[in-house]
Amino acid sequence: MNCQLPNANCQLKTPSLNPVGMKENSPALQRWERYRKWAKSRRDDRNLRFSAVPVGTYASPRHKPSVETLGYYLPSLRDFAKVRLAIGHCQLAILICLFFLYPFVTLADDTVTIPKSRLEELERKEAELQRLKRGVAPTNAPAHTQQAPVTPAPRANQKPNTEKPAPPPPAEIPSATTARYAPPPIPKIESLPPLKEGEVVEATDLALHYLANPVVADKRYLKHTVTVRGEIERFNKFLVVRYCEIILYTPDRRMTVVCNFFEAGHFKSVFIGQHGSELVGLTAAEARVPIAKVGQVVTIRGTCDGLDGPVVNISGAIIVGKVKTDQ
Repeated sequence: MNCQLPNANCQLKTPSLNPVGMKENSPALQRWERYRKWAKSRRDDRNLRFSAVPVGTYASPRHKPSVETLGYYLPSLRDFAKVRLAIGHCQLAILICLFFLYPFVTLADDTVTIPKSRLEELERKEAELQRLKRGVAPTNAPAHTQQAPVTPAPRANQKPNTEKPAPPPPAEIPSATTARYAPPPIPKIESLPPLKEGEVVEATDLALHYLANPVVADKRYLKHTVTVRGEIERFNKFLVVRYCEIILYTPDRRMTVVCNFFEAGHFKSVFIGQHGSELVGLTAAEARVPIAKVGQVVTIRGTCDGLDGPVVNISGAIIVGKVKTDQ
């Protein structure tokens, strides 16, 4: 600190009470009094770590703020840069450690210890599998499975057997309950006349017509009342709406016929029972009436809404036939 007072050095000393050349109550004298009090406080208190000294006033020297003068740490941009650099170095060190430790982790996963008996069992199964692939019978199989049947030689006075072998038994014909519903042959849609009222269309025909030529199929079916016959494949029921979907079976899985079924005139609600295999209606008398089952061939009448992706939609669908509600 450069001292501008007469007969003063750079040591901190308490100034005199009555400096020479200053008038009483003058600004210079007031500044001198403040400086004298500050110098005395510094002499009395040498620990400046917890004493905050104001900066920028006449009572203190013009020096840079630091921990000693402010009593707290003043961060700077350089300090933040150092912190970011240190964090970056730590992250890089962690990545390098993980890179070099990864082979050891995978090696520990590959080297799994198993009992000796388990290892022998696996080797025996592997050898047996290789023998089966090569077409060689296993060595521990019974003797009658390894030896070929020996045909006895005919005697001299024995006549040769000229009888024909018995024909194999006929294949078992599946019953009507297990057989898949087979519709008649499918004609081309270009050769079909316009749709007549009450004409029954097979679900397979409807799906394949839309799959072959959607434009021509729309001219024949779109916005028309169609009567579709097919086998029920499954049901879909939603939580908010009251209707349910009846999905009819089609051999080509690229196209599906979906009928939006809602029996408002007979039932107050419709739901799916028997683990999704039966459609049940609830009457006004709280009686449950079965409507249709999965695998049943039904005839459904509704309005064709055309193609929606891989689905042919039939809205307002009802099952043709009387539904008994007197149960």
